[in-house]
Formats: sequence, structure tokens, C-alpha cells
Amino acid sequence: MSDSDMATAATAAFLNSVSCEWLHDSARESATAVLLDSVACGAAGATVPAGRSLLDTWGFSADGWIQARDRPMAAVAGANAQAANILDFDTTYRNIGHPGSVAACTALTVGARMGASGQDVLTALAAGYEVAARVGRALQPSPQRRERVWPWGSWHVFAAAGAAAVLRGLSEAECRQAINIACGIAPVSMVNRILEPPSTILKNAHQWVTRAG
Repeated sequence: MSDSDMATAATAAFLNSVSCEWLHDSARESATAVLLDSVACGAAGATVPAGRSLLDTWGFSADGWIQARDRPMAAVAGANAQAANILDFDTTYRNIGHPGSVAACTALTVGARMGASGQDVLTALAAGYEVAARVGRALQPSPQRRERVWPWGSWHVFAAAGAAAVLRGLSEAECRQAINIACGIAPVSMVNRILEPPSTILKNAHQWVTRAG
């Protein structure tokens, strides 16, 4: 088994094992803070010109949090995640990315459609965040490599895939497939194209990584 296969298997086993009992009190408080932050940032992001323009382009009309039960879950979660990140105010993990809003928007959207409890939503959010944060740290380039190429935000796809897998109660084998599919279709956005003008605030491609997850 290759290193990547072993990592995928370990991640799938973790996601399959997650239950509400796994989420201890301090983690629950952190997950709640991330959820509230994401909803607030999403509501604000949907009202600014850039956010409104994007949501209009995607066929959403909202002055705040999007529910749109007549639209696919992936599309709704992605739109909310992009709105939450449009102002770049959403919670940051060690200054390397914003997995929280992806995990939160996925967990809220999937949880609402499934009628999940608040505890289930928080647990899924925390699990998705945990997986994405570990992958994100592992994928950080060396200083020399960063000067040439720096894929930014692709690893956020694990936040969406992880949260959705836990809420949907996927088996270990299904979790492995979900991870493989998410990795295979995750977009690669280059931060060097964002930090140097002309630039765009869509630096994390939250819409696309959330939909991929």
C-alpha cells in the first residue's frame, strides 16, 4: 500500500469512527464559534457588490444566509461558503487557509436537508475541520517551492468531504471513495496569481472546493 493509500485509509477510518461522543466540550465551543462566524460572514458577504454579483451569476437571490431547498445541496453549500469568504473575514487556521467556513457551510446545508440535530452538525463540522487542517499543514510548500508555486485552498475540499461523510453516515469504504473523488476534482488555485495585481478576492475558490467535497 502506498503512502497516499495509507493516508486515505487512515482518514476514512477516522471519519467512519466519529460520533457525538468524540466532540469534547472545548472542541464543541470552538465548533460553535466557527459556525456562528461563518453564518455572520456569509450573511454580510451576500450583501456586498462582489457577493451579490456572484450569487446572481449562480442563480441565487438572497440578502443573507441561503437555504434554497429546491437547489442541489452542493450548490447551496458552495454559494454560502463563497459568500462567507468573500470579505476574507472568516476564521483563519494558522494563517494558511479558511477551512472553517467550508466545513460549517457544508455541515449546515447537509444537516438541514437531513434534519440532523445541532450536536450532529457541530460534530460533522469539527471532523471536517480536523481532517482539512491536518492535510493543509502537510501540504504547505517549502520557502523555496513557495516562490515558484503555491496551491492555495485546494485542501479545503477535505473540510466539505469530511463534514458531509460524517453527517451522511458513510461506511469506511464509502469514506475512502468520497475522499478520492474530492481529491480528484478539487480545483487548484495559485495564490501567486491572487497576491499580485491584477488580482481577485476569490482566492480560496470556496464555491468550487465545497461543491467538490
